[in-house]
Amino acid sequence: GKGSLYYTASLRYALPEEVQSARDEGLGVVMQLSDNATGEEIKVNSDSPVLELENGKTYKVTITLSSSYDRDFIALRVPVPSGAEILDATFVTTGSGAQIKSESDSWGNWMSSQTLYDNEAQFFYDGFRKGAATITFRFRTSRRGVYPVPPVQAECMYEPEVFGRADGYLFVIK
Repeated sequence: GKGSLYYTASLRYALPEEVQSARDEGLGVVMQLSDNATGEEIKVNSDSPVLELENGKTYKVTITLSSSYDRDFIALRVPVPSGAEILDATFVTTGSGAQIKSESDSWGNWMSSQTLYDNEAQFFYDGFRKGAATITFRFRTSRRGVYPVPPVQAECMYEPEVFGRADGYLFVIK
């Protein structure tokens, strides 16, 4: 027929996990990894995005989520290497030190839900007031290998343009 045609085209592509860099599009996400026994922070070499872990050890993950505005319905995904297991304190055989802890700012940003899967932990906030919240949990490495791991990501579930992510890493478990 006659008339004008209007359309929108979008292009999506995948980048390897280890080359994805941190991004703050309304939500700030910072991941810190440390040895559970010594408390020593595991740092990445500035030349390559490789994090080397030791098989059989327990590591502590600390995620800081921040926003400069009030937000609603935030989903936070924290992947772990496939050669590791998240320690779930609800099991009788897991020590109490494995408990997932959430600390909020003075405004009271408490998570509304948390779910543990084999290779990631998911946390949800129905309401998130401006400021920061910290989540801490532990995982134990159990299989040697090289594991590309997606970055820690946070997004407003109904506003996809508001998101944030930490750096992506290639985990090597020796």
